[in-house]
Amino acid sequence: MSDRQPVGVVVGASSESLHALSLARDLGLYTIAMDGNPHAEGLAAADRAIVVDIRDPEALAASLEGTVPDVVIPVPIGRYLIAGAALNDRFHLPGVREAAAQLCTDKWAFHRQLHPLGLRRADCRLLRTAADRAAAADFPLPAILKPRTGSGSRGVVRVDTPAARDAALAALPEGEEYLIETAVPGQEYGMDAVVIGGRFTPVLLRKKLNTPPPHCQCVGYFSQPAGTPRFTAAAAAAQQAAAALGIDNAILHADLIEAPGGFFPIELSARPSGHDLHNLFTPLVTGIDMVENYLRFALGMPYNFSPRQYHGGLIRFFDFGGCTITSVPDEKDLMARYPLAAYRCALVPGQRLDPVRDGSVMHRGYFVLRGDDEGELTARADALLAEFGREALV
Repeated sequence: MSDRQPVGVVVGASSESLHALSLARDLGLYTIAMDGNPHAEGLAAADRAIVVDIRDPEALAASLEGTVPDVVIPVPIGRYLIAGAALNDRFHLPGVREAAAQLCTDKWAFHRQLHPLGLRRADCRLLRTAADRAAAADFPLPAILKPRTGSGSRGVVRVDTPAARDAALAALPEGEEYLIETAVPGQEYGMDAVVIGGRFTPVLLRKKLNTPPPHCQCVGYFSQPAGTPRFTAAAAAAQQAAAALGIDNAILHADLIEAPGGFFPIELSARPSGHDLHNLFTPLVTGIDMVENYLRFALGMPYNFSPRQYHGGLIRFFDFGGCTITSVPDEKDLMARYPLAAYRCALVPGQRLDPVRDGSVMHRGYFVLRGDDEGELTARADALLAEFGREALV
């Protein structure tokens, strides 16, 4: 029996990698973190830090200098999921394969894979050239414009009128490919799940709280109980999409719409959910840490992805916009007066906050309220947010 210490590699060492790195070290892994940013927080948290272009799988493999990893540690990452998957292929590791990662990160390829199977019942066009963008002026409304690659709702805009559509098309950045697709009506949800050995296990369904159009940014999630018809239908849609994409032996998260004809997959990726979900909200609600159990699976240790509990609750982000913060309430006082399971606030008096147009709202902090009644949770969240002093920007 070998006494060699197993090695885990993180591709993309942002602050969202810290939870996974801590778990990996607790499980006895020697950790290697890779990022192109020499100041990435995860580099300092690993046993070995490598500054390298994580867009280049060949450069990643070369930078290991002969070290053969035992697992690519799953962390929330967008388009560079492909690079970690390429390491899985090269070293024959468990985890998402590069071909599946390509389908996850390329929204056009994702649509083309699922649409013929009836899983994405919507019109979608690729806007690659100026001629494509000009032709999109007749696209039926309402519609969604979004980058072909990317994550965190960056650059996603809903258009409901011809004037808004024309203005959004004219404002698209040069040199980047976009999609325009049908804005499918319905409530949005997120789902955390895992596929191990072809077996799909749903862990948590989350109802999204979005800002109004055109940006429709998620600023909160309500946990949803398992065992309901809604949960079952959402899980079935995510499972079908994962199978069509060829995802196996991987954590995944899906964004879905509960549309009139059934759940519609917006996106699905073989990685943990970001925005303090996989590391905080999902474990609080279900008792399952998906990254810990995935690492245990990869190392041949006992693991369990079946939720052990369910606690209703809401995670809410500080979605103030167009204002300056004048005062911040005392954390201990809030904890004493609200049913808070977690709280972290990065806001300070004097801070200017622009309207919420992208996922950067997540960096402001969050709070998690316990409870099962969405109306009551909403009222308490609104009351807590009202305790922050604000002045509108002139």
